Amino acid sequence: MKRLLMALLTVVALATWLGFSARQSNGITIIQITDAHVDRAEVSDYYDAFVSGDAWRKVDVVINTGDFANAIQNHTDALERIPQELVIGNHELLRSTPESLLPYGNRTISVEGYTILLVSWELPDAVDWIDSQLNIAIEPVIIAIHCPLLARCEEHRAIMEAQEDFADIMEAQYQVRELLGKYADKVVLVISGHHHQNYIAYEYGIPHLATVSLNYGYRVIRITPNKIISHFVSSGNTDFEAGFAWWMIAHNPYLSPEDTVIGFPKDRDLLHRTINRQPSNEEE
Repeated sequence: MKRLLMALLTVVALATWLGFSARQSNGITIIQITDAHVDRAEVSDYYDAFVSGDAWRKVDVVINTGDFANAIQNHTDALERIPQELVIGNHELLRSTPESLLPYGNRTISVEGYTILLVSWELPDAVDWIDSQLNIAIEPVIIAIHCPLLARCEEHRAIMEAQEDFADIMEAQYQVRELLGKYADKVVLVISGHHHQNYIAYEYGIPHLATVSLNYGYRVIRITPNKIISHFVSSGNTDFEAGFAWWMIAHNPYLSPEDTVIGFPKDRDLLHRTINRQPSNEEE
């Protein structure tokens, strides 16, 4: 009986390993859009232009990392114009009905051999769920979240109508970052929006990629086991005064269309590092 049990465990372990290895050999292409704010007339045309184009038809999945609109129940038709996976941002919490948010809460999808964790703005409620999902993941993991884990999220308190406990959110950020350290061998990328700027930062060797608002452009991200290529597609808008005045504080868009190759330097532990280039050899 013991031998039979050991044999079964060996088969399960081998199948799991082979499954993970096979999935690692697959590549995935993602478009990330974020902070479209389609309820704002001054920027809604950029979403129309994106939907009218064909770039989204050529990728495996479109991930929308939040702040698509306030009162999301009034904008479901716009959201459903193309297949996309929405992450709840702080603006989705403004005047949205609980029922309208249900389809976009914490959830996991599997695309082309990658597990994608779609994490809601309400991060304190998601920590245990993230832990459980990372624990059971047998595919490489991509995490999509609205606010970057390596940046403060409370600076927009003045414009928010919903009351948030920002201390709890920051504590949850630290907890999730610790989880990423624990499961660093599984997580290949974290993508986010919120601050309306482009940057790359690393922690535990994991690239954290933040993207500027859709009115300035979007990212096409190609992931393989050996590298990530992030191609930023500019909308052509260079008017930094478009939209909200507070954008001026955060704007630092990288408008070059050139590819940015992101390596996997596993010994990195850098916070708030803003780079738009491949890490040099001495940094790897």
